[in-house]
Formats: sequence, structure tokens, C-alpha cells
Amino acid sequence: SLPPSPRPPLATRLLVPIVDLANHRGRESIRVFSETIKGPQRATMEWKVRRLHNDESTYYFVLSAARDVPEGEELTISYGNRNSDEFFTYYGFVPERNADESTVLFESFDEFCKWHQEMNIIKQQQQQQQQ
Repeated sequence: SLPPSPRPPLATRLLVPIVDLANHRGRESIRVFSETIKGPQRATMEWKVRRLHNDESTYYFVLSAARDVPEGEELTISYGNRNSDEFFTYYGFVPERNADESTVLFESFDEFCKWHQEMNIIKQQQQQQQQ
């Protein structure tokens, strides 16, 4: 169980013995034109932090099956919806397929405009060299 607390934190990272050995299994997604459609979670187990009945200060960790799990199937949990940078930073791995992947190409619109101008200059120079 977790140490007594007046109320559970909104977001907490926990290292729970034995449970922390479970591998991550997240969402599958498909790409339709430019839209990503996220599928259901594929993890076989889910976890929650619960308050002990009639006790405002005691919380406990619950791990349960998310669906019927056939004998021999790996027990997995979802580490949450994160991009690959967060997976690598916090968990030390990057999922092969990540429905929540995101990439920042430009930090600002001004940075994009500068890049676009530079690309136009390069294109013009290439066209002049070909003439």
C-alpha cells in the first residue's frame, strides 16, 4: 500500500515491485490519409490507485485483468499515452509502434517562415545553376 496521504496526487510515478516488471503494450493505430485512428488499449492488465474504504488517508495499488487472458499470454500493462521521447526518458525504451507519437518540426511560426525563405533561396540557386 502507499503511505498515508490526505488526498492522492493528480499524477504520480510509482515503482511497484513485481508490477514494474510487466512490459508495456499500448494502442494500435492506423493511418487513413492524414488522420490517425487510435485503436483500443491492448494491455492485458490495468492498474489503479484506490482509497481504502472509509479511510481518507490510506491508498492502495490495484492490478487486475483488463480482459480474459488466455493461458500462456504475456501479462502487460499500459505505461500511458506518451510520445517516444517520454518513453525513452522515463522508461528507457521506445515502442516499435506508437499511436501517440509526435514530432516538433518548428518551435515557432517565425522559425517556419525563416526555413521556408531559405528553401526558396536554395531552390532559386539550383535553378540558376541548371541554366
